[in-house]
Amino acid sequence: DQPLRLFMAMLTITCIMLSLDIAMRLIDGRPGNQAALTGIMVAYYSIQPLAPFLWLLYCLEHQPGLRMPFPRRVIILVLPIAVHTVLVIASLATAWFFSIDQSGTYHRGPGLPVSAGLPFFYIGLAMAATLAGGRSIPKRIRSTLLGFAVLPFLAALAQTLVYGVSLIWPAIALSLMMIYLGVEGDLLAIDYLTGLQNRRSLNRYLQRRLRDYQPSRPFGALMLDIDQFKNINDTFGHQAGDQALQEFAHLLRSCFHHQDFIARYAGDEFVVLLELSDPASLQAARDRLAEMVRRNNQQARRGWNLDVSIGALVYAPSNLPDGDEMAIFLGAVDEAMYREKRRKCGEAHTMQPPGEDTDRPLPDTVAH
Repeated sequence: DQPLRLFMAMLTITCIMLSLDIAMRLIDGRPGNQAALTGIMVAYYSIQPLAPFLWLLYCLEHQPGLRMPFPRRVIILVLPIAVHTVLVIASLATAWFFSIDQSGTYHRGPGLPVSAGLPFFYIGLAMAATLAGGRSIPKRIRSTLLGFAVLPFLAALAQTLVYGVSLIWPAIALSLMMIYLGVEGDLLAIDYLTGLQNRRSLNRYLQRRLRDYQPSRPFGALMLDIDQFKNINDTFGHQAGDQALQEFAHLLRSCFHHQDFIARYAGDEFVVLLELSDPASLQAARDRLAEMVRRNNQQARRGWNLDVSIGALVYAPSNLPDGDEMAIFLGAVDEAMYREKRRKCGEAHTMQPPGEDTDRPLPDTVAH
C-alpha cells in the first residue's frame, strides 16, 4: 500500500545519503578530487530534503481527514524542494550553500542554515499533521510518529555545534528502524480501512487462545455480516460502502470491552472474540450490539440502513489440532451467522405483499 511504498522510498534515500556522506569524507581535502567532491555535494544537498518530504507524506497517509489527491499533494509540497535545488546548482557559482577550494576541501556557505532547515520544515509539518489527526490515529502509532524527529534534531544540533561531525543520517536511519518496529510492524496486523485487526492477526490470536484455553476462562465468538452491503455499494457508491464499514467498526469498538478482540474477517464480515463470565453473557453481548446498531440507524442521516446479521457461538474444546480446531470453530460461527441471515430472509419473504416480484432482492438479502 501507499504508506509502505513511502517508507521503503525513505529507507532507500537514507541509504543513498549515508553512501554520499561516506564518499564525501573519503575524498574531502585530497587534491585532484575537486570535480568528484563537487558532484557528490550537489547530489547530497539536492537529495537531503527528500526523505523528510516523504516522511510528511507518510504521516498524511495515516490520517484520512487530512488527505488530498496524491498528485496535487506532491505538487504543492514539492515547491520548496524545487527552489532549493535551483539554489544548490547556483551555489556552484555563488558558493552560497557550499564551496570546494583548490585543495579539494569542502567549506560551508553562508546559506547553509536555509538548506539545513528545509528538512526540519517538512518534519515540523509532519508533527503538526500528526497532532491534528488526534484520535483518528491509534495512540501508540501517534506517539511513534511524533518521536521520529527527536534523534535527527539532536544529531543536527550536535552537527551544528561541532564541525566535522556527521550524525544526522545515522540518526534518521535509527528513527526509521523505530518507525518500522512501532508502526509498520503493527500495521501488518491492522486492516487499513477500518483500523481493526485483520484476518492474519485474528488467526494468530485465536490459535494462541485455543492453545491456552482453560475452562475457568471461557470465550465465545460473534460473526457479523453487513446486510445488503453490495446494494449500498451499487446504489450509493463505494465511498458510501467504505463509510458503512468504518461506521460499523466504530460501533464495534464502542460496544465491546478493550480486552475483546475485534477483527475485520473479509469484505463486510467481522469477528469479535469475547471473554465470557458465563455462556449467557455472549447472547447479552449480541443483543447489546444489535440494539446499538438499531439506535445508530435512528440517529444517522443517510440514505441507507446499517443492518447486520450476527452469529454467536461459545467455544467448546475438542481433541483436534489447533489449526483444524480453529477452522472448525470459525466455520461453525460463520454457519450460525448465515442461519440468522436465512431466517431474516425467510421473514422478509413471508411479509412480502401479494403480487410483488419474488425475484427482486429483499431488504435483508445479500447477493452472493
